[in-house]
Amino acid sequence: MKTLVLLLLSYTLYSQSPDLKIFKGQTYQISYSDEWKLDETGRNSTEFYLFYSPVVENFGNNINLLIQDLSGLNLDLDGYTDLSVKQIEAHGKILSSLRKTKNSIDYQELAFEVLYNNFAIKCFQFYFLKEAKAYVLTFTAEKNHYDNIIKEAQKVMESFVLP
Repeated sequence: MKTLVLLLLSYTLYSQSPDLKIFKGQTYQISYSDEWKLDETGRNSTEFYLFYSPVVENFGNNINLLIQDLSGLNLDLDGYTDLSVKQIEAHGKILSSLRKTKNSIDYQELAFEVLYNNFAIKCFQFYFLKEAKAYVLTFTAEKNHYDNIIKEAQKVMESFVLP
């Protein structure tokens, strides 16, 4: 019996992703594999970028986090989502929009397509609202490469936690 338990434990440990890294911000954390390269420079007002390797056709497929201060705007998740959808629809096409819950926090999951700097891109976003801040987690990929990367991107995005 001890051998069976030991074998099961060994198999479980072996089958888990051994190379996951954890990035902790002041109010969040996210896990990612070696396929992603972390950029904490704050460019474009982001908290971070995770660039998927390798870069394809001069476009850096990525996951990024933007935190927006909503103090005084009186926006809930519905209002924030409606505002975002209107902005996206002015330049692109909404593919899906779903309300979900994670760790007792409601969030919006959105997918859309848009033309950006002559690139046809496809985005997958999570909107979390907490303590008058919007946490916008976005996966952006060239449309032709989106389907090849989305499952890995979803794993990373689903690891996002607001403690």
